Amino acid sequence: MSEHLPFHYVEISRLLFDHARDNISDAYMVRSLIEDIRDVRFHKVETDLEAFNGRTIAVKVICLIISVVQ
Repeated sequence: MSEHLPFHYVEISRLLFDHARDNISDAYMVRSLIEDIRDVRFHKVETDLEAFNGRTIAVKVICLIISVVQ
């Protein structure tokens, strides 16, 4: 589902809430769901970066070990 969201969905939602709040039924729930989506996406990016950073460190350690052995 997340790949179908526009890239700037937070900005778009903010504009809609600022200029068309009266046209959004249950605006509190919609805003809450958008914040939940944002939080999940940020957590995924953070987790992916931590995994990437861990692999980068592992590669550096392996290269260091290889250079010491040689």
